[in-house]
Amino acid sequence: MNKLLFLVFCVLLSACQEEEFTEISNQEESSFLLDEQLSGYMKSVASHDGSFDNRIDNSDCFSINFPYGLWVNGERHNMSSAEDLMEITSGAEVVPEFPVTITTADYVEVEVNSVNELQAMILDCHSGQMYDDIITCVDFSYPITISLYDTENSNFETVTLNHDLDTFSSIETLDPNRLASLNFPITLVLNNGNAITVTSNEDLKNKIFSIAAICN
Repeated sequence: MNKLLFLVFCVLLSACQEEEFTEISNQEESSFLLDEQLSGYMKSVASHDGSFDNRIDNSDCFSINFPYGLWVNGERHNMSSAEDLMEITSGAEVVPEFPVTITTADYVEVEVNSVNELQAMILDCHSGQMYDDIITCVDFSYPITISLYDTENSNFETVTLNHDLDTFSSIETLDPNRLASLNFPITLVLNNGNAITVTSNEDLKNKIFSIAAICN
C-alpha cells in the first residue's frame, strides 16, 4: 500500500510540475523582468524617497541617515527622526555635522565628509547625474510574491518581497533570463489612503502610469 501511495504521489507531482511549467512557459512574453517599462515603474514606486529632508539637503535623490547632528542658526541639535526635522523653521540656516551617511534613491549608502562634498552631490542630483526616477504618491502594499522558473535546471522558486528595498533590489539583481511572474492581485496604496487592486502586468503598468501622471 505504501508503495502504491508513493507511486500515486509521484504521478500527481509530475502532473502538477508539468502544468505549472506549461503555464509559466506560456507567460514568458509577459514576464515582468522583460518589460522594461513595467519594471522601471515598479522601481520608481519602490525607490527611496529622499524628499522628506529637503529642508536640509535640498535634494530628492537622497536623504541623510539618522541620527546626526545639525547646526541650526549656529545652535547644535540632534536629529533622530523625521519628526525632529519638522521643528526647523523655514529660512533657518542649517549645516549638518560631518561626516554623515546618505542613502540615495537607489539605496546606495555614501559617506559625506564636508559641505563641499554634499553640495557636489546636490548638484549631481539637480543635473540628472543621480538616479531620480521617483514616484512618491503611491506605494505597494506588502507582502508581494514572485514566482521564478529557471529553464536550465527546471527549478521553481517563490520570492517574497516585504519592503520597497526588497522590490528595488530584486528587480536590479534577478536574472532577466529567468521567467518571473508577479503573483496577483497586488494592492497599490495612494497618499490619501485609498487602495487600488491590480490583477495583471498590464493593469499594474497602466495604474502606476495614470497615478504618476496626476501627482508627479
